[in-house]
Amino acid sequence: MADVILKATIILITAWGATLLLRRAAAAVRHLVWSAAFAALLLLPILSLLVPEWKLRGLPDASTLVFTVQARPDTASPAGHTASTQASSTRSNMAAPAAPARRIPWIPLLWTAGVLLSLVRLAVGWAASLRACRDAEPVYDPLLEGARRVRLLRSRSANMPMTTGILRPAILLPSGADAWPADRWRMVLAHELAHVRRHDCLMQAVARLAASFYWFHPLAWIALRQFIQERERASDDLVLAAGVKPSDYAAGLLDVARSFRPAPATAWAAIAMARPSQLEGRLVAILDPTARRGTVRVPVVLATAAVALAVLLPLAAMRPAPQEPQSPSTTFRAVAMETDCTRLDAEAKVLMRRGQYDDAEKLYRRALELRQQKFGERSPEFARGLQNLAEALRATKQQVEAALLNQRAVEIQEATLGPNHPEVASTVFELGLRAHADRRYAEAEQLYQRVLDIRTRSLGAADPGVAEVLTRMGLLNESLSKAADAESFYQRAISIFETAGRETPEYALAMELYAHRLRDQNRIPEATPFEDRAKLIRSAHVGRRETGQTSNAVRVGGGVTAPRVISKVEPEYSEEARIAKYQGTVVLYIEVGDDGLAHNIQLKRSLGLGLDEKAAEAIGRWRFQPGTKDGLPVTVQATVEINFRLK
Repeated sequence: MADVILKATIILITAWGATLLLRRAAAAVRHLVWSAAFAALLLLPILSLLVPEWKLRGLPDASTLVFTVQARPDTASPAGHTASTQASSTRSNMAAPAAPARRIPWIPLLWTAGVLLSLVRLAVGWAASLRACRDAEPVYDPLLEGARRVRLLRSRSANMPMTTGILRPAILLPSGADAWPADRWRMVLAHELAHVRRHDCLMQAVARLAASFYWFHPLAWIALRQFIQERERASDDLVLAAGVKPSDYAAGLLDVARSFRPAPATAWAAIAMARPSQLEGRLVAILDPTARRGTVRVPVVLATAAVALAVLLPLAAMRPAPQEPQSPSTTFRAVAMETDCTRLDAEAKVLMRRGQYDDAEKLYRRALELRQQKFGERSPEFARGLQNLAEALRATKQQVEAALLNQRAVEIQEATLGPNHPEVASTVFELGLRAHADRRYAEAEQLYQRVLDIRTRSLGAADPGVAEVLTRMGLLNESLSKAADAESFYQRAISIFETAGRETPEYALAMELYAHRLRDQNRIPEATPFEDRAKLIRSAHVGRRETGQTSNAVRVGGGVTAPRVISKVEPEYSEEARIAKYQGTVVLYIEVGDDGLAHNIQLKRSLGLGLDEKAAEAIGRWRFQPGTKDGLPVTVQATVEINFRLK
């Protein structure tokens, strides 16, 4: 409906502008413009269904916002742990945007009621006109000999000279018309015959039908009033063109208006000769010696119809186009031409955080080429570039290529830095994670143990980097069904993190995995403190409330429309959650800004194991059609549910 209203407004404003430009032209020309506008209003909904779509960016999209999203597991795994405590809780307040679907559709009902009322009124007018014609007496006049199928009738129910009928037009005269002077009789017949020759009854029906369907639009009623005014002036011009003296015609028209009043029942269907509300303007136009009083010929009618179709067809075909990914910006192209590896790496990391993995991969490849040129293929710098590129490839699910790059990086690092260097441990750790995810458990155990040995010697046994490896070794023992060993690794990792005093996502991961182990043993009181602490850490890292700003977000309802998704990214599983075969639901609070982006992302229901961060990362890449209030974009509160389910 909003789409039709917008297009109807464009049609009416275009017609209004055209009549203003033609204010010096004959009234028949302006009436033709208004007739074309009303015909276009009736054809608009029909053509919108028939003509091919023309996608136009910028029009409001009517797609429905889907707040409940299914995450991508990427690889099939049998169902395992399910976060029943989180997933089985009550649904979030996300029901707010969906609530209008369950409410009574007041706007369509109100529009339908208005249309029916208008059509009933129009039907009553037509019925009254038909009844008046049926009860009337025929009258003969020589003026009608050349007018085919036109009936001249005297009716006791007619209290104003009028013309009615589309296929069989009839001129209705009041019963007292026999007492009129001959010049008034001729003047009245000339005016009514002008309506017949111009097919005004047909255009009257078109205009009234259009006004009925657009009854809520104020411009439609203003246009109808202008349409009627120009129609009467055009008929007056034909009478004056036949040789009637303007002063005599004005006096006769005034006498008719004084003596008669059109009946309300027939006013919508028949064309009354003199409406008191428009009489003053007509008299001024009749007595204006400079006014043009021409008629419209067939070529002008055809040209007007062609112009109307030229406006109407593209307008009916317009549809809102989905937002397309933007091409790389000028800034990105400029950065891609950089010769500084450090800056290229920094820009690529920013793109990785934004989820623009393809662009990040391009920058990492460019940095790798520069490292090859400056340092050679057997340098630690080149190995560092291989690691960076492998990270981007893993983000785009090119796991095999990423593993090959890391393997090559390890060989270079071992040869140049030595087998026990911390950089070697970082690369080997990535290979161990990949082997673990691929269920190559024996290989993963060897790689983890090597990383643990290197980090213990180089960083110390109490370093968080050691705890990170212990957490993965605990998860590996879970996969090997060594519950006791897994619990021991988790406890050691948690102890190191507590000593270091760093509340990082890795610390939260160790507590979450340990809590799951305790729950599996029905040691729920022991598990709860670890779960609560992990949730606090996740909330602090997932939340992205902009500092220094006061939220002005509003709720949906009360004139505030819900934002709609233009493009969305499905969240992905974290490696740890997929290995642990973990499932459940993450709930996020967001504020959809007037820029169409998600701001102030807050964690309302945590799932853990890195899935909270994956959910927030995906939502941060969504694009919305902003919600509106009074036609203006506003920041709207929303809640998004992310369902993580393994195939």
